[in-house]
Amino acid sequence: IGSTWPVGEVTVRDDGSAELIIDCAGFEWITGWVLSLGRHARIEAPDEARAALRDRLARLRAELAVTSS
Repeated sequence: IGSTWPVGEVTVRDDGSAELIIDCAGFEWITGWVLSLGRHARIEAPDEARAALRDRLARLRAELAVTSS
């Protein structure tokens, strides 16, 4: 994970997963980056960032619904 975002504190956990702690301004870019990592990536904190990811997913679902109609 550190190779796709080379700035921040990366901790590799015993189960093979990794945690990346970063500081960024705004959530639009980071939510897109997390989505690009696939279904196993998630935002754990802060709650505002988690809410931004949920909102972005809702917008994507709405766009897909319109496109597939």
